[in-house]
Amino acid sequence: MHIFAKLFQFSDKYFIDHKINVAMKDRKKIIEQVALQIEYIVYNIVTMLCLITILNDTTQLTDKTLSVGKKYIESKCQVVYSKQSGGMGSATFLGISEPQYNSKNSTSDILPVDFSKGEARPQIGGVSSIHSKHIKMLKSIILEYIDVILKHHGVTTNNKVRSELYTIIRFHTDCLFNYLQQKKIVTEKTMNYIVKKQKMLKPLK
Repeated sequence: MHIFAKLFQFSDKYFIDHKINVAMKDRKKIIEQVALQIEYIVYNIVTMLCLITILNDTTQLTDKTLSVGKKYIESKCQVVYSKQSGGMGSATFLGISEPQYNSKNSTSDILPVDFSKGEARPQIGGVSSIHSKHIKMLKSIILEYIDVILKHHGVTTNNKVRSELYTIIRFHTDCLFNYLQQKKIVTEKTMNYIVKKQKMLKPLK
């Protein structure tokens, strides 16, 4: 099965199993848009890191390159990385002001990403943004995308960096899932708003 077909299938299952209401007349378009959002997030993050690697006259994506890339994402996407743990402190997915995602909020509402364990930030309140039975499926798809994009750019990396790449990407996809779960009904207008506002779609500009 083609990789995007797998992602489309995952997105379809995500809406069904999480009982998210979708405007039925636009259902196929919405499922496709969600799959595209995930694909764009993966492509933009990995490609940006590949470009940094190539500009440094090497084909090896290293921890140092990843560190530079994190700072770039931080500046472009309002993401704050913890200086102590190496994880993500907070983020605003769509540029919407939310107290629990504010970088000035130092309370326990901020749940970091643990890069050493490869754990993505869960949804506030202790509820995962995606059912555990789908995590394995999504991880397989994201890792396949990472490998394809790295190969396309002629860049290699080690398993540790590859794992951290997955964790960064999962953070942003979880933000997308959390946003969708907040909507009473997801419409084509909802997805168009995400396309317009989602900063992770424009990191190379």
